[in-house]
Amino acid sequence: MINAWSKTRADGSAQLAESYLKHMIDLHMAGMPNVRPNIFSFTSVMNAYSKSGDADKARKTNSILHRIEFLHESGDSTCKPNVIAYGTVLNACVHTKGGMEKKAEAFAIAVSVMRTVQKSSNITLLIT
Repeated sequence: MINAWSKTRADGSAQLAESYLKHMIDLHMAGMPNVRPNIFSFTSVMNAYSKSGDADKARKTNSILHRIEFLHESGDSTCKPNVIAYGTVLNACVHTKGGMEKKAEAFAIAVSVMRTVQKSSNITLLIT
């Protein structure tokens, strides 16, 4: 369902994709080990926001990226950040609409993401 919502640009589709992701996380935390979001789940939601008209898409995709990074650092091998995750944040930043404040925030996020990518030798190039 997350992937399906990430492929449409219908109003609210990114929020619906994120609600499914949050539900998966809740189910996993409630003891359902087979319901576990992975890098594909997270990047699908990020992609939905990136393609949306949401004025906060740069911040929202970056927030999801930070969640992926935290999960990976906490030992979750299914959530290793990859170039798709970082590229999706950059795409959201590039396509941010709104006033100067929103664009400045998106630019700052893009610079931060690029610095992270440049410093890291552990970013995987493919979804594994």
